[in-house]
Amino acid sequence: METQIIKSLQDIPHSEGKYLPEEQVKAVTEIHKALRSFPSDQLLQALYFMWDAAERGQLQMFLIGDTAKQVKANEDLEGDEITVGVRRNEWDSGQGRIAQTFMEHELGVKAVEVDGKVTYEYKGIPIIIKLYEENPTLQSFDIVYYGYETFNLPNPYKTFVEEYE
Repeated sequence: METQIIKSLQDIPHSEGKYLPEEQVKAVTEIHKALRSFPSDQLLQALYFMWDAAERGQLQMFLIGDTAKQVKANEDLEGDEITVGVRRNEWDSGQGRIAQTFMEHELGVKAVEVDGKVTYEYKGIPIIIKLYEENPTLQSFDIVYYGYETFNLPNPYKTFVEEYE
């Protein structure tokens, strides 16, 4: 029997020997995301944990991806991860080292950067930290009130999403 590595859902043959149509791939992906979704209060706890780590290190953490969209719209968090950004120069400095040391102590794992991202797991919830080089949208942040804290968003947010996300 030949062993085959499947790299994506598109590579899975269906019953007629053809590959899954794009619509089915999208549907299966959405179902997978829904199954991996965490309750809003658990996602909020993970976001507060990351906020705490950033504050301890005085990092100018900012929200990105679905996390930013939901916080900006003042919606309950949903999904399967928390996504934040940090300037690379801050992450590589003493500021970043303080935040990393706190997270390593609390979570019991060391940070490993892969492709410009660092991933931690807080009570089963992935926290994705994407490292960004300096750019104009990170020079001064928009502040958003959410839950009991304030969070940073790139400014202007729309430009950041179009050019850097």
